[in-house]
Amino acid sequence: MLKTPAEKLKIFTYLLLATFTITFTAFRLPVIVYNVALNPDESMFIVGAMTLAENPIYWESVDGCTSGPFSFYAITAFCEFLRQPYDYISARIMGLFLMVSNLLLNFFTLRKFFSIAVATTSIFCVVAFLGTTRHPDFVHFGSEHLPVFLLSIMSFLYAQIIQSSKLQKSHLFWLGFVAGMVLFTKLQAAPIAASIVGLTYWFIYRKKRKQLLSYFNMLTLGGLCVPCLLFASGIYFGFSKEIWVYYIQHNLGYGSDASIISGLLESFNDPSNIFTKIIVVLTILIITFQIIYKKLFKPTAITLFIVVFISSSIFAVFKPGFMFHHYLLLLVFPTTFLLGYFIYIFLGLSNTYIKNTGIATVILITVSSTLIIPLKNEYITTTKRTMSVSPIGKEILKYTLPDEPLIVWGESGKHYLETKRMQGVRWSHTYWGMYSDSLQKLFRKEYIKEFQSKLAPVFIDTHANEGSFILRKDCGYETVPELKKLVNEKYQFLTEIDQQRIFVRNDRLAEIKKNESEIKQSDGTE
Repeated sequence: MLKTPAEKLKIFTYLLLATFTITFTAFRLPVIVYNVALNPDESMFIVGAMTLAENPIYWESVDGCTSGPFSFYAITAFCEFLRQPYDYISARIMGLFLMVSNLLLNFFTLRKFFSIAVATTSIFCVVAFLGTTRHPDFVHFGSEHLPVFLLSIMSFLYAQIIQSSKLQKSHLFWLGFVAGMVLFTKLQAAPIAASIVGLTYWFIYRKKRKQLLSYFNMLTLGGLCVPCLLFASGIYFGFSKEIWVYYIQHNLGYGSDASIISGLLESFNDPSNIFTKIIVVLTILIITFQIIYKKLFKPTAITLFIVVFISSSIFAVFKPGFMFHHYLLLLVFPTTFLLGYFIYIFLGLSNTYIKNTGIATVILITVSSTLIIPLKNEYITTTKRTMSVSPIGKEILKYTLPDEPLIVWGESGKHYLETKRMQGVRWSHTYWGMYSDSLQKLFRKEYIKEFQSKLAPVFIDTHANEGSFILRKDCGYETVPELKKLVNEKYQFLTEIDQQRIFVRNDRLAEIKKNESEIKQSDGTE
């Protein structure tokens, strides 16, 4: 028998979290078992993870451009340790694990910040939105999943730090350590991690002025661990230049001319972006309440965290200048914390009618927004888990051996996955048309250099004449003189299927034709 209110609350919390987890998983299950690509980035991660299983040195065998190594290694570890195939199902199971972990971590963070009632209402809204959404960019495995998970850990550690009666150096170390991991998961999320770390420095300064240096050093030491380890590995294995040039410099130059203000204004006309609208509405309501009702606003460690978290997340989402909707996953939990603060204010009102009406309105809006989503499941699985081989895949298998690589110019990660062929160069897709001229030249030069050293049996140019993100006339292989010369000298055009051109290396094609001729002669002799 449960004797104390604390025990009853503990059991209630566990049941609540179990309900959230089961509900979210049940809603996501149709997407998870849908073994088809929902976004080009999804294929890139799975192909890269598969390649790392053979050559585990990132920036030597794989380069995710705007994504660092840890998201790739996460899928590799999942597939290798649990003996799962490298496919979309495996990647989405990993994504599901990370998202459920986010829900749980942020529930506990909100509970520490405010109360269990605030945490329950806020996370309910997240489960309702992320569980029922059909938008491919929100349900596929993307580059935001792991950074959001790491930022959730940082948020929880920050809550531990500011709520503890005694400041624990171990909490500071691990907060810094996780922040260092964010840097090499997705550099776009680094400003968010840096902002949380900066706020933690401020909190240490306010609380431990007499022992400032030792606490500062612990946080700094944690933050330097991962970058120093990776750069040391880069020096040892010879990829330190790649870290600096192709990851850091490239990311810093990515979207350098974009206007954050312009992106924010345009987001209000984007039906998929509900987050900026919610942030603006809640901010106006909170400020109005503080001015009219309380007539004062005293910043706290919690309110400053919410302001910093939201501001840095908005910067991270809109700074690149391209509104890929999966970027918006970075805004989910900052918005949730703002919602939590809004609910906390209402729960603190003395007027029961206003309090209950406010909370009921939040829940009603959340539920009603899910009711407009069609009940029809768009992700219908009609085949077994084994991926079917397309006509292009059959041609690849015909001209390559199992341990030989494949080289693709353009984007079509499914060719690697359905044939189980590794990347011949570091980049499994080459959608660089969105980059500046200098970055395009840099990537193309390195691509051709690696291509010349590998010369895979099959080369595919996936750029189509029409109906594609980047067209053949702009980025086909013949638009790069050095690449055109290499392909024309070393390869022979085989066929074009679904607007994708297949080339086979001259000696391999000659070898296949010779074998076919010998077989025909043998059959004729018999």
